[in-house]
Amino acid sequence: MKNRKRLCAFSSILVQAVLTICHVGTAQADVDLIQTTATLSQARHSLAATSVGDYALFAGGWHGGFDYSNTVDIFDGSTGQWSTATLSQARRDMAATSVGDYAFFAGGWLDSDSNRVDIFNGSTGQWSLAELSQARSGLAATSVGDYALFAGGGTRQGSPYSNVVDIFDGSTGQWSTATLSQARSTLAATSIGDYAIFAGGGTGGGSSRSDVVDIFDASTGQWSVATLSQARNRLAAASVGDYALFAGGHLVGSGTSSNVVDIFNVATGQWSTTTLSQARGGLVATTIRDYAIFAGGWKGSPSDVVDIFDASTGQWSTATLSQVRSGLAATSVGDHALFAGGSTINYAYSNVVDIYTIPEPAMLSLLVDIRPGSDINPVNLTSRGVLPVAIYGSDQVDVEQIDLSSLLLEGTSPREKGKSGNIGRFEDINGDLIVDLLLHFDMRDLDVDGTAEQFILTGVLLDGTALEGADSVRMVPLGDANADLKVDILDLTNLAANWGRSGGWHKGDFNDDGIVDIIDLTAVAANWGYDGTANGPIPEPATMTLLVLGGLGLLRRKRGYGT
Repeated sequence: MKNRKRLCAFSSILVQAVLTICHVGTAQADVDLIQTTATLSQARHSLAATSVGDYALFAGGWHGGFDYSNTVDIFDGSTGQWSTATLSQARRDMAATSVGDYAFFAGGWLDSDSNRVDIFNGSTGQWSLAELSQARSGLAATSVGDYALFAGGGTRQGSPYSNVVDIFDGSTGQWSTATLSQARSTLAATSIGDYAIFAGGGTGGGSSRSDVVDIFDASTGQWSVATLSQARNRLAAASVGDYALFAGGHLVGSGTSSNVVDIFNVATGQWSTTTLSQARGGLVATTIRDYAIFAGGWKGSPSDVVDIFDASTGQWSTATLSQVRSGLAATSVGDHALFAGGSTINYAYSNVVDIYTIPEPAMLSLLVDIRPGSDINPVNLTSRGVLPVAIYGSDQVDVEQIDLSSLLLEGTSPREKGKSGNIGRFEDINGDLIVDLLLHFDMRDLDVDGTAEQFILTGVLLDGTALEGADSVRMVPLGDANADLKVDILDLTNLAANWGRSGGWHKGDFNDDGIVDIIDLTAVAANWGYDGTANGPIPEPATMTLLVLGGLGLLRRKRGYGT
């Protein structure tokens, strides 16, 4: 048996700190996240955040007195680098969302309500401006389908609370308006499926909270309403999997906060509730992969608690920010969840950015054997045949737990069997009493060139664990059974010795159809005399054919294979 090569996978992420999430409530949930920190260019709170393309943007805010910020800190998720830009107008308490290539920062407060909308184009890096139909701050924003929606807010024009919804249609570039069923500010918004959902809010200073949920269906353009289990404002919202979650918030009464999480299941249309590990309002939320993360907030003082919901398991767990704070902003880009700025102890303003990153998945090494039974692994990319590849089972990898549809050999999927569509065959190939997997790949589909010295096989287990393995190959001409880069009498001898029998390339089965026959002999004839080591002369085709056929006849008579 030839040597088998194991490929080890290493994470490309520099781990500054590994955070193991602990037990929360009645369910055990262990999650490993990488927690790192960065800094904004300016300490501030009440800023707004959204992401577009590879960029996470943190814009505006307040850093004391009447000192509002026009700073935009931009994190490039593809490089990990930060840069800055400026809003057209310094302000706090904006709403932010993204649709298509555009990130929007709308409304806000700068000693009066603003109707300004700053728009960043993630594909060009350019900024432009628009206006809301009504100036207001403390509004909420989310996007669904082609639509970016900016709803509610507080206004000093007429009624102190707004029911206006400004809607930008990314497919046309046009703006329109709609109305909420109830005017309110400091509400929360998220989207799931075809629905944009606006929940809760304040309707009358510290004396009134809302339990109203306004729902916009982007597929129909229609609105409907629902109710939260508890009226509150300054709650946080995020969506993950089939779930839209509305968590925490402030209740009526000074210093009273909620730990309630209202959960809408878009698959069933049903609502349910659970609880955060700590009651608080003014928290923020974002999502990475299967995780909805709710961080920080105010509980009579700033909080450093992070509650994490895993949609794949339905379990909750907790972590901590590097610094207690409220009035922060959150967004995600790639596998990075970022929580930036805010105010901390004694109302000091923060420039801290906590970044939670999902590490690269653990990768298991596969024992891959190309052309089982062959020591050299000859390959000819012009062959019309198939390439047999074995994955050997081991204590680390149960081949029956591999997601067969995920397997790729140099970008090519395994061949399916006839009408059944089955992939591969499970058997003990190497006699170690452990089940192995035998696959076949169409040679001409392999995405490689003639210089390749190894083929890499990738895939995942049914639980998502990544797999990778490789084996060496040698590029050879058709008819070169012993892979010495020549087509000569040694190859003809191999073919003659196995005529009419099953066998691999090294026995003369050059089209991998399972039998050594006239098709394989034709391959030898077509390349007879080829010498890849010396580039010598090659006989004329007719001469080659006669020579090979004559030699085969002599060998067969000598060995008694003739009729």
